[in-house]
Amino acid sequence: MNHFASVSPIPKLSKNWNLWYRSVELTMRSLKIWKYCAGTLADNPDELADSGRAMAIILGTLSEEDGNLVMSCNNPEEMLDLLCGKYEGSRSASIMALKGEFHTIQFDDQLSFFGKIREINTKLMALGSSLDEIDMCQRVLAILPPEHQDIVGQVRVMSEFNMDNQEIELKLVKIESLLRQRVKDRESGKSSVKQSNESLDKSVTLAATKSDRKKFIKCHYCHKLGHMKKSCYKWLKEKKSDNNNNESNSKSVSGKTVLAIVKESEMNISNRFYGDSGASSHIVNKREWLDNFRPCNESFDTAGGRIKIIGYGDLNCQFHTGTEWHDVLVRNVALANQNYNLISIGQLERIHEDLSVIIGSGKMKIMKDGKCLLTGYRSEEINNLYHLPIRVVDSKSPSFMNVSLISSSTADLALLHERFCHVNKNTIIKMAKSRIVDGLSIIGSDNMGFCNACNDGKLTDVSHRSSEKLSNIKPGQSIHIDIAGYTDQSLHGNKYYLICVDEKTSYIKVEFLKNRDDVFNKFIKIVNQIKLETGNNVLKIRSDRGSEFTSNKFRGYVDSHGITHQFACVGVSQQNGLAERHVRNVNDHATSILVSSGLPKILWDEAVNCSVYVLNRTMNYKNEVPYNNWFNKKANVSNFIVFGSRGKALNDEIRKFESKTIDVYMVGYQGDHIYRCYLPNKREVHLVSAVKFEEIPKCRSVAYSIPDDDMFSVQSTSGFTKVNGDNDDDDGNDDDDDGDDGDSNGVVDVLKRGRPLGSKNKTIIYY
Repeated sequence: MNHFASVSPIPKLSKNWNLWYRSVELTMRSLKIWKYCAGTLADNPDELADSGRAMAIILGTLSEEDGNLVMSCNNPEEMLDLLCGKYEGSRSASIMALKGEFHTIQFDDQLSFFGKIREINTKLMALGSSLDEIDMCQRVLAILPPEHQDIVGQVRVMSEFNMDNQEIELKLVKIESLLRQRVKDRESGKSSVKQSNESLDKSVTLAATKSDRKKFIKCHYCHKLGHMKKSCYKWLKEKKSDNNNNESNSKSVSGKTVLAIVKESEMNISNRFYGDSGASSHIVNKREWLDNFRPCNESFDTAGGRIKIIGYGDLNCQFHTGTEWHDVLVRNVALANQNYNLISIGQLERIHEDLSVIIGSGKMKIMKDGKCLLTGYRSEEINNLYHLPIRVVDSKSPSFMNVSLISSSTADLALLHERFCHVNKNTIIKMAKSRIVDGLSIIGSDNMGFCNACNDGKLTDVSHRSSEKLSNIKPGQSIHIDIAGYTDQSLHGNKYYLICVDEKTSYIKVEFLKNRDDVFNKFIKIVNQIKLETGNNVLKIRSDRGSEFTSNKFRGYVDSHGITHQFACVGVSQQNGLAERHVRNVNDHATSILVSSGLPKILWDEAVNCSVYVLNRTMNYKNEVPYNNWFNKKANVSNFIVFGSRGKALNDEIRKFESKTIDVYMVGYQGDHIYRCYLPNKREVHLVSAVKFEEIPKCRSVAYSIPDDDMFSVQSTSGFTKVNGDNDDDDGNDDDDDGDDGDSNGVVDVLKRGRPLGSKNKTIIYY
């Protein structure tokens, strides 16, 4: 299929981008391959061949520099996007620059400003915009000098009859013709006093003749004598009324937007979504679309006036990438009584630094981690906005599982306080303001009341913290270890846990023990994990003089690996204060969340594991997040759930006409997207990903009200797994095999804190 000989040659791409782009478009349309430049992807060999021809046409018109720029592109659409970005830059910026140039045009005797106006309008049309005919006419009239004010008067009179765009355009042509004739007459010197007098006498004579004849002229509209139809006031009045009716019945929507919000139109756009780079928040207009709804009393200033925000919630929807749909959960969406739905591009970019927006060729692409998340198209109904292919889905549908968290974990302060295992509220506020982690945002005012669980679990004597200068070490090279636990056996059969605290980053690792003889094997496991996660070898450890750390087997391993082992003096627990303080801190938080949740005490190891997971992702007294320094990347806390929250998990063993879910309680995390859930009926802990939790914070102020349907949704793709063995997540916070011992009945008592029986170092310093 050789069509190249039948088309005109395309000029080389230089500074005139509009001419080159139009030439390429016309050439490819003639060859019926333009669709591959407008979003169509090639699937079969014939389409791949046509797409290759389109790429060859573009490449043949480029310079060596531009050719190298598009060499890695896979389709002609990507080539045009890159070239457009180079020669045109941002489309919005180009449109604003052209309109700014239009408003600075001045009158000149050569009348070249008419050509400038047409050139600017042509460039705007290439960018998908244009100048309004009325604006062009008003600009021309504004720059006319005083000697041409008679033309201004004529146009002002005509404008009273609501001229349409075609009539205005003809009027502009007539203005240009009159001006050119005047300039030509002035330059040729044809105007003289004699000619002027003769012309005046002639015009008076003609006027008298016309006045006599006017008496016998009959209007073909009202059938009265003395005027013609074009001057008939009845006909002009009827025409004006028809124009107003046509304007009110038109289905086009004006494209007037002010920074963020679209003015309401008479079109039915209530189910459509538009992308707006200036909007300060996502907005929808239907309450039934939102889960986890939180009422508020706020308002926004918009082009249509001040609108009231009823509340915020989470939107379960599907984004279209241009080729397929995928499920997405968008959080912190405002509810307003408006005739539109907006997705705030600015809010997405503000929360996710790895999010990018590409605009060009009439399309908007939202990219995340190099992959297309959403592809929008320039709206035909509303100017300067992009229509986003988004459809709302039922969050209760079992098929809604594959979810990307687009916005932050937005909640009130009381709810976040319990999600973070009762961390101090000032720490949470500081983390949100400094954006030290991803996925954290606070709405509303301080609604924290008196937290009984915090006082039951964390009240302590005055602390005496000593200041210590850290040496020049790397993460994982110097660690502090200690043993803690309870005398009561956990659900998994654990009695103690080995805690390891990094001296450089304060990152915590924990391993659970059924007896104290397991310390050596768990210590080797922690050392190997540190090597894998940080790339550094353990060079120094500090512990007390417990028998588990002074055995020959432990000492032989330390000496063979060149590890320096420092001991604390007997009775001077302050010398191992870093580990002791973290033991107290972990125990305090574990006790608080167990008391608050009302779960049985046999889950104390799950509470410890959950507390360590949260503390590693929480700002410490150094104003640092241990996870960030340990893994050298920012932590994401959008998956946090209140410990002990009741939820509904998808049941894989479902039978016909039975419930699809089972009741579970959240007791921990396994990585970023899997939760450890307690099944009270089976007295087991399972790993669950497809689950919905109901979060009810108990420390919220009484004056603060929230609806009963406040649900927080967490969805994913995997299923339901029973825990058998260690909990190997990225923190190394592990649990051992399940056990059958323990009591699951009754309300949790305040847990017994402190060292295990047999330990000599009893003093614990608060951290």
